[in-house]
Amino acid sequence: MYCILPVDVFHFKSKHKESDEFCQKHCNPAMWPELSDDKGNWVFNSSAAEQANVWMGGYLAIAREMLAYRFDFFFDEMIKRRNERVVAKLRATGKAPYRIPPASP
Repeated sequence: MYCILPVDVFHFKSKHKESDEFCQKHCNPAMWPELSDDKGNWVFNSSAAEQANVWMGGYLAIAREMLAYRFDFFFDEMIKRRNERVVAKLRATGKAPYRIPPASP
């Protein structure tokens, strides 16, 4: 049994060889239609996701031994604080960040 795991689009194109049958079969993000729109454009910023993963990796030594509920709480708080700093920095440089309200069911 295999775990099917789509990877970042950039990562897939630059790190996975076309001859690697396993990765082509199990990691290709193009296999998930919900990841792109009708025009074939990706509906998420995979570069931002990759950067967030790198940032979170900086806390691996702290979080490695945490139980699930502490891990969730820790990263929930750290992400909130990081977002606050990013928004403050954007506003200080004349940008206008805003929240997109969640879609109604």
